[in-house]
Amino acid sequence: MNYSAFVKKKGYEIKTEKNSEPICKINFENIYSSTASFEYNDNKYSIKANNIWQTKFDIFKSNSDIGDIDYNWKGEIIIRLKNKDEITKHFILKNKSIFNFKFELRDFLTNHLWTITPIWSWKGFKYNFAIISEPGFSEEENRVEEIELLVAAIYAVNLYMQNAAAASS
Repeated sequence: MNYSAFVKKKGYEIKTEKNSEPICKINFENIYSSTASFEYNDNKYSIKANNIWQTKFDIFKSNSDIGDIDYNWKGEIIIRLKNKDEITKHFILKNKSIFNFKFELRDFLTNHLWTITPIWSWKGFKYNFAIISEPGFSEEENRVEEIELLVAAIYAVNLYMQNAAAASS
């Protein structure tokens, strides 16, 4: 399924291509914060920094640690999430374009799952995101909550884009 994430006051609204109503809203504490929260299926989630350098982040579901996001020195973003069987699944998110930003989410078997393209929004003065699902997501070994992975990926790309902007200024 394809998704879009649109800038709203202190976060993003995620919508499917078939529905105009948001399925999820990601809220940041403030515009400079890396702490985010969202609700989905009556569960409350939060993403918080795990270290002072803000290269590691924990993902919580109803105060239980369900995964993390880790930026490494190769320019990769590693997302780890527990599935329903409490097995941790690993995903790699990486920018694949030199002059533009275009991110690919892959599993550790290198199945291409999603392509995430940031689109600059002058109105929100931030990036909106277009998320295109690839055939690899339907693989049985990737069975995690799709919205959890989607929010983690959008969060990671958003933070990557903020850090790239800060580094270039």
